[in-house]
Amino acid sequence: MRLPVAGGDGAVYRGFALLACWALPAVADGICGKTIQVGWEERPPYHYQGRDGRPAGYSVELLNQAAARVGCRLAYRRIPWSRTLQALELGKVDAAMQALKTPEREAYACFVPGYSSSLVRLWARGDRAAHWPVAQQQDLGKLGVVRLG
Repeated sequence: MRLPVAGGDGAVYRGFALLACWALPAVADGICGKTIQVGWEERPPYHYQGRDGRPAGYSVELLNQAAARVGCRLAYRRIPWSRTLQALELGKVDAAMQALKTPEREAYACFVPGYSSSLVRLWARGDRAAHWPVAQQQDLGKLGVVRLG
């Protein structure tokens, strides 16, 4: 299956932390000296456990195609999201899928451009809409604690 790369103006982009910085030159040269460890957890339809027990989904297919093109082997490690980020920072995994790009994460990970877009909508009853003054995603932080990805 050949997957399209999506994008769009004004959409909320999620970064895709494919590889730790040290691995990028190896990928660019088409050489991987070791199997790339990919931390993941269930986030359908992007990544989930398939009927055969292996990771499946849009992000998994995209990553598998990219790895195959450059001759890299992948090993998927199913671990909770917070542990995936910690393992990425400590160098225990080489990649994390669907990671929101933040300044904190940029200190230890490299991000490729967004490969899919999402549109976030907040729904409220008409008589309560004034209680939710949200024009853009950043406004959600003014209403309470919001943490995505």
